[in-house]
Amino acid sequence: MKTLSAFLFLLTSAAASIAQPIVSESKFVDVDHLKVHYTKYGKDETALFFVHGWACDETVWDDQAPALAEKIRVITIDLPGHGQSEKPQTIFYDKDLYTRAIDDVITDANVKSVTLVAHSNGTPFAREYYRKFPAKVKALVVVEGPLRAFFDRDTMEKFVVPLKGDN
Repeated sequence: MKTLSAFLFLLTSAAASIAQPIVSESKFVDVDHLKVHYTKYGKDETALFFVHGWACDETVWDDQAPALAEKIRVITIDLPGHGQSEKPQTIFYDKDLYTRAIDDVITDANVKSVTLVAHSNGTPFAREYYRKFPAKVKALVVVEGPLRAFFDRDTMEKFVVPLKGDN
């Protein structure tokens, strides 16, 4: 029994020393002469791309990003005017700026396609990105955001009907 216990101890110790922590890399990309911050985990051509809500920053994903990065590449962004991104008061912050920021980060990170995960008021920016670049978006995930923002009424009905149960 002592031999088995010692073997299991050595096996778990070796496994722990082999397992490497997920390494993140903090980067900046220039978007219209504005420094936009993002963090990337992993090196795949496909990624989960996390977009925060209004008055938040990429840190809302601090618990999810490293855990998910064990399975798939992850990118988090500080939208212009948020977090570590520049916050000039002389520019107009709108969906087009945020859409360009998302696209420039995706390009800079050398990602070909993303699953966009949008939190709260980040949903309209993810929706706009999908509208402009549908070929780059594999899926949209809305976390505490308005799903209706993605669809007009008819499209919403077509989307929701198959999800309804037999109640």
